[in-house]
Amino acid sequence: SLERTKRAVAHWKQLEEETGRKVQFMLQLGDIIDGNCVPLGKSSEALDLVLNELVKLFPHEPHKKLLHLWGNHEMYNFRRDQLVNMSLNTARTLGHMSETMHSRANYYTYDVTSRLRLICLDFYVCSALGRDKSDPVHQQVVELLREHNKNDDLNSPDNLSDADSKYLLFNGSLGDEQLKWLRDELEKCRHGNVRAIVCGHIPLDARAGDFMCLPYDVDEIAALFGEYSDTIVAYFAGHYHSGSYFHDKQTNIQHFTFPAVLERSNESNAFATFYVYENRISVNIWDDANQYEIEY
Repeated sequence: SLERTKRAVAHWKQLEEETGRKVQFMLQLGDIIDGNCVPLGKSSEALDLVLNELVKLFPHEPHKKLLHLWGNHEMYNFRRDQLVNMSLNTARTLGHMSETMHSRANYYTYDVTSRLRLICLDFYVCSALGRDKSDPVHQQVVELLREHNKNDDLNSPDNLSDADSKYLLFNGSLGDEQLKWLRDELEKCRHGNVRAIVCGHIPLDARAGDFMCLPYDVDEIAALFGEYSDTIVAYFAGHYHSGSYFHDKQTNIQHFTFPAVLERSNESNAFATFYVYENRISVNIWDDANQYEIEY
């Protein structure tokens, strides 16, 4: 995984040399380190290893150029009250903490151009992960899971319908406060004639992943996406480690689920490069023969 990370950084630095253009930012979609670091007691060491490679892209302003989302593996390695004080909390490093309604959340916006904005979400605000068992949020989420998932192992989808298979411990949801914030941000984009790429660790459509890799409140989010289909042009996610792609022709929103570095073969890579133009983005997914275009 670390070698594939190094290859990605080397590729982008080579692009800078060849084109004379600087990489403007990097978006990391969560699961930056593996949960298997926990029993080894290597969580902080592993995080430092990968961040030390990524900051080579932006030696002068890494905290303003490296954009992070939180996934379930961050929650395995660190408690939420630890993550809010770490460099992985991009909402804080961008100075957005005062704007978020939830004091322990990592959701924020980032302007790519004057006409294109990233809206980045925190799907583990409402999750049992990253919290002590005595935490009321942990207890409420476990109660929700038990209503829909009768397995002893709450990470098991055995005997669950497609509709209920999302009720697994490794998923989460935005919650009411963040949903309202998302609506407000989309409304700002609409009124400002700005197009949005929404980003979150968890996919929002099973056709871009799997039913068992969806958030608990996927129906509410999908309804919101339908309402703002004139504003949202794409959705970027991780979580489903194999990666996938789906173009929703009804809303014209493209769903990109990017493959996990951890799951790739030794010969493969797991990064994408986005070339941003005045009214479109060209998406070059390494090791993928397809070239994708996002118009905005």
